[in-house]
Amino acid sequence: MPKKPLVNLSPRTSLFWVLTATVVALDQFSKRLIEILVPYGSTENFFGISHLYNTGAAFGFLANSSGSRLVLSLISVAGTILVIYIAFGLCRRLSFLKWPSTTLALGIMLGGIVGNMLDRVFIGHVTDFISVWRWPDFNIADSMLVIGNIILAINIIRASGAEHSHDQIGSVDGRQ
Repeated sequence: MPKKPLVNLSPRTSLFWVLTATVVALDQFSKRLIEILVPYGSTENFFGISHLYNTGAAFGFLANSSGSRLVLSLISVAGTILVIYIAFGLCRRLSFLKWPSTTLALGIMLGGIVGNMLDRVFIGHVTDFISVWRWPDFNIADSMLVIGNIILAINIIRASGAEHSHDQIGSVDGRQ
């Protein structure tokens, strides 16, 4: 009699978790590498590698304020729960959430959230190391959050456009 697997993951679920784990691993590895190889406080003028700490959120929001570590950690936990709920709870109701590109978006977003959350909880700050001209320095987790949100926004727009064109097809003269 064949043994049942302990966990039976669908390809979509497997992709989601593999993407999440990959982003977390790359993010954590890159930050630790920067901390070892690049002196703290190093910055570049136009594009390059820097080594800075961010105790706040995006653009230094809440940096160095009392309780920011706890508040931002709790926001990260809420974001983690929200992304998992969207990926697995809402997907039964919204068909575009089953698209591979949406799975990609949600997986890399969760990886970004978890990557920065690990730093906040265990180190007390996030290490930023990608320097682009006058833009605030950022890291791989930040990049994945932005890319994931862009992909998700495009998919939401595509899905709403598909529903709109489907509604138009349903009537003879385009009016409801």
